[in-house]
Amino acid sequence: MELSHFVMCILTVISMASANPVRYEENFHEIIQDLRQLLNEEIVAEAPKYMDQVLSDVAEEELNSIPDEKDWRKDGYVSAIKNQGQCASCWSFTATGTMEGQWYNSTGHLIQLSEQNLVDCAKDNGCDGGSVKRAFIYMRDEGIEPSHSYPYKGKKGTCSFNLSDSIGTLTDFKRLRGTNEAEIMKIVAKHGPVSIYVFMSEKFLNFRGTGIFNDPKCNKKPNHAVVVVGYVNKPSEKYWIIKNSWGTSWGDQGYMKMIMNKNMCNMNYLVYYPIV
Repeated sequence: MELSHFVMCILTVISMASANPVRYEENFHEIIQDLRQLLNEEIVAEAPKYMDQVLSDVAEEELNSIPDEKDWRKDGYVSAIKNQGQCASCWSFTATGTMEGQWYNSTGHLIQLSEQNLVDCAKDNGCDGGSVKRAFIYMRDEGIEPSHSYPYKGKKGTCSFNLSDSIGTLTDFKRLRGTNEAEIMKIVAKHGPVSIYVFMSEKFLNFRGTGIFNDPKCNKKPNHAVVVVGYVNKPSEKYWIIKNSWGTSWGDQGYMKMIMNKNMCNMNYLVYYPIV
């Protein structure tokens, strides 16, 4: 095969990766499959050494193209601070928090969704802890009601989901395990709020004020779930904007500025976001 043909094929895959960098960074084998459709097997065998550089260049270009700050609250994607109370239902609040943003992006209407619907119906442990994954599976397969038709009670009850009251379903969701903050930033910048798991250190539990949270002891396996609704990535300050579900008396009216680029509270552990 002539070199010009090989280069043309590589450029084609670069174009594919640029159009959907998240997919290609997560699924390297799909890149090779795309090349396989364009090139002979012997050429494909040489592809990996070229593709590392391709993906590196695409990732750097993507990172350089995103804004140095983003706050989805200003764009109407984020509902008011909620309070889970004594029910260990943070998993449901972070799931609705991200779904509300994507529903707003799709319809132009910000609707507060029902955490109680998930607590009662999502085949999880309700107020004894749960899974963001199962919350998204439920919303994908069944739908979800708004909070006004299925209000929060702070305890697990019998599922009383009414399909006629459901706002709709999500198309799918993405999960990233053990990712990095640069990748999270790209997703938040281009997609919207995302769900993350964090560890609750004592300082996290008792955090108040507008300062940037930085606790070296907040580094164990996550045991809580929150929403990333934005970030600031400037030379003078770098932090994530975290939305919690503990009411407005926690943090800064329910929010926290969490220091960036330290994997604070093990935030890279697991990331979810819905696709509507």
